[in-house]
Amino acid sequence: MTGFPNPSISNKDAVGIVVLECVAFVVAASVLWSRGWSSADFRPRITWWFTFVGVVLFGVALVIDLPFLMVADATIGGKAFVLEFENSIFLSLPVALLLSVVNGAFEEFFLARYLVDALAHYGAAIALGCSALIRVTYHLYQGPLGVVSVLLFGVVVTSFYWWYRQVWPVMVAHMLADFVAVV
Repeated sequence: MTGFPNPSISNKDAVGIVVLECVAFVVAASVLWSRGWSSADFRPRITWWFTFVGVVLFGVALVIDLPFLMVADATIGGKAFVLEFENSIFLSLPVALLLSVVNGAFEEFFLARYLVDALAHYGAAIALGCSALIRVTYHLYQGPLGVVSVLLFGVVVTSFYWWYRQVWPVMVAHMLADFVAVV
């Protein structure tokens, strides 16, 4: 697709992303700690039930996403770019799993747990809108169709977080979405 780079992700690239996100989390956690966050504020409530809810949330996002993607592909195109991107990912299974877990946890901690909570006093539209805007901007490399998919996924999972304030199911849904995308 014109104007977009030819993407490629190797094990080395994926490990680099994992390291970068871990370092960024440590820096962010240090800032939040200095601003009064306690260790409990950083721990998602991990239960079998919330894990199951995350799997269901992933399924709901997928069911909502697929019809919109078909319409978006018919109107704005971009399926060839998405397929090219998918075919340029060369990750071993352990690295794909590591990337999916770290990226899903990192992004949702920031986009849901931190950002939505920090902006909640402005109302749902602002909190969810800012989260969606940031989510989309750092997924622009996926092209127009990828952005539509990311936006719809983000609306589903962030809305869930807004209503229930449980980040673990959102993290699980994101981990599954990442894993499906890279294997």
